[in-house]
Amino acid sequence: KILYQSGRKNLEQMLRGLKTKNVIRTAGTDKKAFTLLARGRADIVISESFLGETIISAQPSLANIREVGRLNETPIYAYIHKKHRALGTDIASTLEAMKEDGSFKKITSSVRSRLLAGQ
Repeated sequence: KILYQSGRKNLEQMLRGLKTKNVIRTAGTDKKAFTLLARGRADIVISESFLGETIISAQPSLANIREVGRLNETPIYAYIHKKHRALGTDIASTLEAMKEDGSFKKITSSVRSRLLAGQ
């Protein structure tokens, strides 16, 4: 069985046509899906990577669960109020430069590590 949290429109769209009554199912929450996986009631959980890692690290009973791969990358967008629109180009340029020099990845990796450690 493959589980994912109900209401995830991107997954529902991706799995449309593959969904069969007993193979691909939904769970009320990601936490519930991972709990069912740990209990042997599911074989695979489809979840967002950071959320999955957070749930797994918070629950000792989920310690044997590992991420095995990425199915899809979902773009995330930032928004700015129109009164600050002049800053938009500068912010975008700065973020691109940070991605090119590696500082963006360094910062996001550091934040991710601290969040997973509960700091």
